[in-house]
Amino acid sequence: MPALSHITSTLIVACMALQTVSAMAYSGVRNKCPKNCYPMLMLRVLDGDSVQGYIHTNDRESVIYTTLRLEGIDTPEIGKAQCLGEKVKGLEAKLYLKRLLDPLIRRRTANIACACDYRGGKFAKRRVGSLKIKRNERWRDVSQFLTNRCLAVPYDKGTRPNWCRCLNKKACPSQFFKKSCIQKFFRRNR
Repeated sequence: MPALSHITSTLIVACMALQTVSAMAYSGVRNKCPKNCYPMLMLRVLDGDSVQGYIHTNDRESVIYTTLRLEGIDTPEIGKAQCLGEKVKGLEAKLYLKRLLDPLIRRRTANIACACDYRGGKFAKRRVGSLKIKRNERWRDVSQFLTNRCLAVPYDKGTRPNWCRCLNKKACPSQFFKKSCIQKFFRRNR
């Protein structure tokens, strides 16, 4: 009966998540986030630039279950990678984001992560916005952690950077890739 066991454990996890969200929604969580930001209860990291969880809204009794796509950056693809180098770099970005956010995901509390300036995206149940976390008593944008580590590049909805061309052919346009990141890519690949 492994299938029944899996279903049971899935239902238990879903009930626990629902209890947490209900408690967050109904306990009158006060928004301690920066302006235009709302508390986010994160459940998991999907890839280098997407997280999933619940965003508390202005309505005290309402939360939104959603995927938050981090705005303003692009990380390499994992599932639709065009080359092995892109997939490896995409997995590296996801692992870094998971390590960065894992302590917050495990705590399951509000006001330690905030979804900011979010709005509907091009896919159902998906929002686009920034994610801020509290580090050393200051709110910091998660996207900056990724770009500082050369795991993401600035992106403004125009043409996406070609990670494969950069990583394999060393053709890295400066509008996407910082010089220090390009040097870092090729120091590693020698």
